[in-house]
Amino acid sequence: MPSDERAAVRDRLADLTSLSPEVVERSHGRIVITTFTRELLRDERKVLGLYDATVTAVDPFPDREPFPGPDPTLAGYGPVFTAGVNRLIRTEIGVESERDYRLLSYEVNAAWKVDGETNPLVSQIGATDDFRFGMSLNPNMKAFISHGHYDLITPYYGSDRIVNLMRLDPSVAERITSHHFDGGHMFYAWESSRVAFRDAVAEFVAASS
Repeated sequence: MPSDERAAVRDRLADLTSLSPEVVERSHGRIVITTFTRELLRDERKVLGLYDATVTAVDPFPDREPFPGPDPTLAGYGPVFTAGVNRLIRTEIGVESERDYRLLSYEVNAAWKVDGETNPLVSQIGATDDFRFGMSLNPNMKAFISHGHYDLITPYYGSDRIVNLMRLDPSVAERITSHHFDGGHMFYAWESSRVAFRDAVAEFVAASS
C-alpha cells in the first residue's frame, strides 16, 4: 500500500477507535482487546474492564508490558456477586450446603472437555451450524439475541456479524431478534438496561406465543 494511503487508513482507524496513530501503526492496524483496554486511557493512567469497558481502574503497572493486573470488572463486582449469591442461596432459598457458589471458576475452565473430535488449529467451537439447522427445520423456532454495548469479551457486533454471515433465507432470518442494551457482560446490572431487557423479552414472548 502506498505510504500516503496507508497513513490515511491508519489515521481513520485511530479516529474510530480513539487510539493514537502510533498505537495503530505499531499494531499494524490489528487492535486486540488487551491493547485497546490498556491504551485508550493511558494518558490518564487508566485501564478498562474487559467485561465492561465503562469500568476503569488506575493502572498500577504503567511501565510493564503486557498489563499484568486483574481485570477491573471481575475484580470489582466478582466478590460482591459471589457473596450475594451465597447469602441468597442459604438465607432466602434455604439450601444447606458446604459448597460455595463461584461466579467464575478457573478450575472448571481448565478442566473443560469438548465432546467429539476437534482440530487443534481451531481455537473456538461454535454452535452456528446447529443453530442454522434448527432454525431451518423448525418453522416455529424463534431466537432472541442480546448483548451489552460495552462488553469486550463477547462484543455485540460479533453476534450480529455471525448472523449476517449465515446467509439465512429471509423467512428464517425474520425469526431472529437482535436487541442490545447499555452495559457490559452482565448488562442487566444496570437498572435501566434490566428494565428495558425485561420489557423487550416480555414483548418477544408475547408476540411468539
